[in-house]
Amino acid sequence: MRVFLSYRRDDTAGRAGRLHDALVSRLGPRNIFMDVAAIEVGTDFVDQVDRAIAGSDVSLVVIGPNWLDGRDADGRRRLDDPDDHVRAEVRSALASNNPVVPVLVGGATLPSEKELPSDLLTLVRRQAVELHDETWAHDVEMLIRRLEGKDLVRVRRRLVPVAVGFVVIGVAALLVWRAQVSGDDESVGECDSAPNEFWTSVDVSPSATAVDEIDGTSIRYTVRHVDFKAEGSGWQVVVEVEAYNETTGDGNQSGHYYDPADFDAVLVDGFATPSPNCFSVLSGDRDDVTPGLAASGLVGFNSTRDPTGAALALETESGVRIPITSRT
Repeated sequence: MRVFLSYRRDDTAGRAGRLHDALVSRLGPRNIFMDVAAIEVGTDFVDQVDRAIAGSDVSLVVIGPNWLDGRDADGRRRLDDPDDHVRAEVRSALASNNPVVPVLVGGATLPSEKELPSDLLTLVRRQAVELHDETWAHDVEMLIRRLEGKDLVRVRRRLVPVAVGFVVIGVAALLVWRAQVSGDDESVGECDSAPNEFWTSVDVSPSATAVDEIDGTSIRYTVRHVDFKAEGSGWQVVVEVEAYNETTGDGNQSGHYYDPADFDAVLVDGFATPSPNCFSVLSGDRDDVTPGLAASGLVGFNSTRDPTGAALALETESGVRIPITSRT
């Protein structure tokens, strides 16, 4: 995987350099393009940048506190200059068919459309991630794992065709949980029951449901309950989700293997925390969610963003978003 790294030097040079080093250590120096490190002396800067973006799989736009309002020697905002190198990089990245990820550092927030030139407006529609100085190593690791596509990726098992009748599986009683973190890429820890006063329950919207199509299988995910608590320098968010196989046909359709790979991220006010760190089945059969059957389980994420009063959503592995709440 090749990564293009865009940043403004007088805004985020130090943090961009740290991110560059982490990416190089994981993906190799030839797979990371960062102007200072990758452009050879005497070569055409614009041509090299355009080639690098075209040849990359993803572009990371590092945004710090001064990214939006950086000024030139005459006091004019650099981003208003069509020839500004950062604007040109982002414009080229957005015009490509590859993902563009805003990476927010130093407490920066994603700009609004009215703050951006017209050719960069779609940047605000891209899912951003935050890297915090106090949790830098963890945040960068989660970003890299997601870029690599290895966070909880496993080969799905398809079940042999079986004839099934309609069965309704009840949802487990209200629980609160804590997570046990596992570093294994192939599995995660169990979400255990641990009732205490430190957990906060979320009012889940009645419309917190969405359908995902997985290899011809139609799975309806419904969020039943959410709890969160402060944990370390972040928050543990645990979601109870029911997966119901509503595939129609002759009754001999394949089943679904219900596992943490179903869920890609939890979003807090649009900011994604990828890679579940706990998962457990509450009811139903994890290996036999065949048409007309359901399984209910817990999936947990360690978020660096406070869920209190935030708009929450759950994202499936194929990018389908399940809105859990709206901002209160």
